[in-house]
Amino acid sequence: MSMQTELTTYIKADAEITALIGTRYYPLLMPQLSAYPAIVYTVISEQHRNHLAGNIGGGLTKSIYQFDTYSTTYLETLAIAEALRNRLDGVNHVSMGAVFVESILLESSPQDMIEATDESQVNLYRTMLTFRIAYQESVPTG
Repeated sequence: MSMQTELTTYIKADAEITALIGTRYYPLLMPQLSAYPAIVYTVISEQHRNHLAGNIGGGLTKSIYQFDTYSTTYLETLAIAEALRNRLDGVNHVSMGAVFVESILLESSPQDMIEATDESQVNLYRTMLTFRIAYQESVPTG
């Protein structure tokens, strides 16, 4: 399984997060007409440790994930962000399914508001949590 799949399973298994967003957890972007609150995640980068002689990092991959929490109320987006931070920040030396996670550390969590551009006049609040994740992946043999 991939890190994205295992991380998704790990996050969705958290009762507090599920109580706040239900099943509204999406990769890359939110489907049109989706309900709020929701979390959208993006893999910003993945660094694989390689060398001309082959993989020298023993499968260690360092990645950056961004999780955007969206809600129509400021306090709710803060609650979702806090639940996500509690679930991920400081996780280390843990197996997530088939992936061994070395560490997950919160790097930043800026906030903003997206003003309504349609007749609904509903503003969206967003917290953008950026995590550095180091994990072991299988090493290609060929």
